[in-house]
Amino acid sequence: MTAADQGIACVQMILRQAVMLMQESAKIYCLCRQPYDELRPMLSCDHCNDWFHYDCTGLQPPGDNEDDDEVAPAEYRCPKCCIQVGNATRIFNTTPATACMLR
Repeated sequence: MTAADQGIACVQMILRQAVMLMQESAKIYCLCRQPYDELRPMLSCDHCNDWFHYDCTGLQPPGDNEDDDEVAPAEYRCPKCCIQVGNATRIFNTTPATACMLR
């Protein structure tokens, strides 16, 4: 492999890594369809593993001196998963925090 070929391979690798970083930062989450924001705590659906902001679900986020384990429900099921298991009525008649997610 020539020095030019090595240089091209190196540039290609750097570009692939840059694209992966850009894709990761462009991911959207939650009901609000926003990218990750470290200032807004999130919890994961225990069924589909999608991520949701506490405030978007109607749940109280952990305080400065609290851990997620202290405030998160024992099991969280997002609205999409609630619909899939036939609990759509409960979702549309209640806030997300009191829908089928609390088990």
